[in-house]
Amino acid sequence: MRNKDRALDILGFFKIIFFVLLLLLLFMMISKIFLGEFSISKLSEVKEEQIRIEQDISVLKKSNEEMMNEKNILNSDEGLEGLARSELGLIKEGETFYQFEVNNPSEN
Repeated sequence: MRNKDRALDILGFFKIIFFVLLLLLLFMMISKIFLGEFSISKLSEVKEEQIRIEQDISVLKKSNEEMMNEKNILNSDEGLEGLARSELGLIKEGETFYQFEVNNPSEN
């Protein structure tokens, strides 16, 4: 009987140790979920950063598209001529160039 009681005590002791180890493992898993590298708070930060980066990409794609359109226009003869006329004041042969000064009323 005494050996039987002792065997039950040892079995109970191992059950307690097993239970404590399970609790410790559970605590470690929960702490990883809330405090670890891949925690819930880090996940929300990464999602916000992803949204910001996607917005930046969208803006850059739009800017790139506008630049490509401008490049295509400037590669054409009409576009290059228009740029030369507006920016450099170039005129064709036989044309007369007029430049007007704009007076601001606040300067008088």
